[in-house]
Amino acid sequence: MPIKDIKYNGFTASPSDYECPDGDLAGVINLVPEDGALRPIAPPKELFELPQAFRVIFIHNNASFKHKHYIVLNEDDNKLLWFEDGTYTLDDFEGPDTPLKEILALAGSKFFSLNAVGNTLEALTDKGMEYLLWKNDTGDYLHLGNHIPELPITFKLSPLRYETSDPHEVEFTSYAGDDFTSETYHRLSEAIFAAAAQTLGAARENHRFFFPFFVRYAFRLYDGSHTMQSAPCLMYIAGINPEIDMGWTEVGRQGDASANGPAKVVAKLKEYRLCYSAHPKGLQLLKNWKDIVSGVDFFISEQFYNYDPNGKPRPFANQILPEKDLNEQIAACANFYLLKRLSLDEIYDDEIYISPAFTNGSSPTHDQRQYLTPDFNLSNDIIVTRERLEDDYDSHDTLIPQFSHAFNARLNIAGLKKKVFNGFRPDAFFYRIYDASPYAKSVTASITTVVKRDAREIAVQSAQATIQLDDDNTLLWFYYPDPMADRIYFTTPDGTQMLQLKPHDTLNGAYYLGLRDGAASTDATAPEPSSDEERIIPLPNKIYTSEVNNPFLFPLLGINTVGTGSILGISAAAKALSQGQFGQFPLYAFTTDGVWALEVTSSGTYSAIQPITRDVCINKDSITQLDDSVLFVTDRGIMMLSGSTSQCISEVLDSRRQPFNPAALPKGNELLNFAGFGNGEFNYLPFREFVAGGDMIYDYNNQRIIVYNHSCRYAYVFSLGTKQWGMMQSDIYRGVNSYPDALAMSNDYKLLDISAVNTDATTGVQGMLFTRPFKMDAPDMLKTIDTIIQRGFFDYHNGDGIKKVQQVLYGSRDLFNWQRVWSSTDHYLRGFRGTPFKYFRLALITNLNKDETLYGFTVQYTPRFTNQPR
Repeated sequence: MPIKDIKYNGFTASPSDYECPDGDLAGVINLVPEDGALRPIAPPKELFELPQAFRVIFIHNNASFKHKHYIVLNEDDNKLLWFEDGTYTLDDFEGPDTPLKEILALAGSKFFSLNAVGNTLEALTDKGMEYLLWKNDTGDYLHLGNHIPELPITFKLSPLRYETSDPHEVEFTSYAGDDFTSETYHRLSEAIFAAAAQTLGAARENHRFFFPFFVRYAFRLYDGSHTMQSAPCLMYIAGINPEIDMGWTEVGRQGDASANGPAKVVAKLKEYRLCYSAHPKGLQLLKNWKDIVSGVDFFISEQFYNYDPNGKPRPFANQILPEKDLNEQIAACANFYLLKRLSLDEIYDDEIYISPAFTNGSSPTHDQRQYLTPDFNLSNDIIVTRERLEDDYDSHDTLIPQFSHAFNARLNIAGLKKKVFNGFRPDAFFYRIYDASPYAKSVTASITTVVKRDAREIAVQSAQATIQLDDDNTLLWFYYPDPMADRIYFTTPDGTQMLQLKPHDTLNGAYYLGLRDGAASTDATAPEPSSDEERIIPLPNKIYTSEVNNPFLFPLLGINTVGTGSILGISAAAKALSQGQFGQFPLYAFTTDGVWALEVTSSGTYSAIQPITRDVCINKDSITQLDDSVLFVTDRGIMMLSGSTSQCISEVLDSRRQPFNPAALPKGNELLNFAGFGNGEFNYLPFREFVAGGDMIYDYNNQRIIVYNHSCRYAYVFSLGTKQWGMMQSDIYRGVNSYPDALAMSNDYKLLDISAVNTDATTGVQGMLFTRPFKMDAPDMLKTIDTIIQRGFFDYHNGDGIKKVQQVLYGSRDLFNWQRVWSSTDHYLRGFRGTPFKYFRLALITNLNKDETLYGFTVQYTPRFTNQPR
């Protein structure tokens, strides 16, 4: 009689029962093939139980923490809470001294997910990213908000004095009317420009302003980076500067040759000092962010010279000929250089001078609290050597991501939308020094900006502010930080002007220059501001990557466009070994047109390359990071992505036939009840339906993948060592990202540790398996079995006398109708003979402890009726 040894394999559903290898499993619970045998899967360890509706959604761990922090979502009222790791009972959480502390109420908001960079949590909602900062001094989280507050700052130029040059004498001997000889004109020009140069040089050294220029400010964050750059504010000094006094005598002016003599050329330069005033409410809000925003830095452009020192003076007009195009200098300006760096504590809400310098060594007075360094010089040649401000990119807009991935100390966000910025207050754009103050007036103004996006127009309205205008209501300068801004409606008590904007050539914005374009009529009608929902712009194929250790700043170089569809999820493919060190492709983007790989550029940011697979993820929750690969679910099944290779690891689980149902076997329900399992553990959904609504957990300690669906009482278990599948009982509702641990919340609000072994050496794990039909390599031959012996490393029974293996044998001739052949309460099945069958399957009830294994079985059989095909 032939004897055959059959080794147990993992759980499979394909190919058909006729073709499947002997030893494959049709149903299994709490067993997984590892180390060449079936091992028991211990039930997860229960860490604690929370009150109903409370679920742990994130583990926040940081080197500065004494213990890790559990972040909890109360699903009833949409609040986030936290508590410190410890030993708790359900009564502790429900009692008056509960360790649960509220950190954020999300009423009216839809919560997406949570992530962390350093000591900052980022809660993703449909209103934006809510930042929660851990404060060691208070031992709690501080809710900062979803955006750094705006801080309106207005600037003024205060007339200081005249800088007067020494007299420069010019001798000439020929003068008739308004004409000079060329020699006399040359001498006169030299004297005029020498006098002007003397005043300009003195003004620069004394930190005075004398020509128009831009001033701009930006928030300095804790890492030294800049964000929330203000609009360039034009400080416009109008009129003739410097003025030239020729010192003519009346006789000389009348052409009396006898009165010819020296002219005394004197230049008078009007000097100004710069002052600012911060909005008090904005300043108070910003000081709540003092751990993030360390200060405000002020920057200026070069001063716009309105004359050419090599040009031609006009002596009788008492001025230097303005040969440089001032308007074009203003419109083309894009560089801003550091003027003064202030901490938040040095910013005030009243009028403060930034210059002149305060150098006497005593304590500064009220008017001297801000000042330039004594060696600062306002010469353009010196200014351009100072630190330059990088331009802003959408930092005033509110980002609304649906998912994020923290990797290598950077926060990556996608599934993006952004809410368009309201615009700067009207007093943010210019301040004009008027030659004749009676022609100036103060008015209350507002500005409505129309931004064109996605074939639609979005209207946003700034806050009102008081500004100084001429009688013709000319708006000297306007700037909006988006080149897609099309036009503005400038409203004062005198009416509304519609002014067309132009994209700036080098800045990320659009502008209007009234000095060049002039005022428009005041009969326009401003559109109604768009609603919050209408102000939302979708960015479906964008990934934003933050600065290192700074989740508050997403620079332009960190923005990538991936494909032409929508991004469904992002994940890293490897653990970074050190800053900037990655695998071949450190980041994957899962999109509607395939998976894109992003690689690191020389600057440390990412760049998108071609798709590496056309497989499309159908369940964004399934995206699971391993050590050097990523798993995700497609229509084909579960894919493992490593480098540029994508491989399906679940083909053996996918079948078009109905899932195996042990209750269909003779007395199958009785057998399940005897084993302690209801039909729920084996009530299999079609695999594709299961994973489409499922999720995965990476059990690093045991090198397993847990594939679960919270509506099912079973989960698939994939052994990374054997590349085979087992199954386990499951009450998992949602996994909790806690690498290297594998934590999950159960359906009944318990936190489970799937990695931990919840049994000792003497406590068995109840398991069960059903084999697929085995044929002893002869599927069409009738045979009878008289002996089956289960093989493996296990004791015969545990300390309570319960046998480690019990078994039932079934037989069939057509793979559809099964009959019970024999059973045994131990690992031996023998002493029987009977009707011959072509196909057989086993049902086993196991009770193995954590160190025991089940290898396979030995079968002795007799071929029957071999004289013809059957």
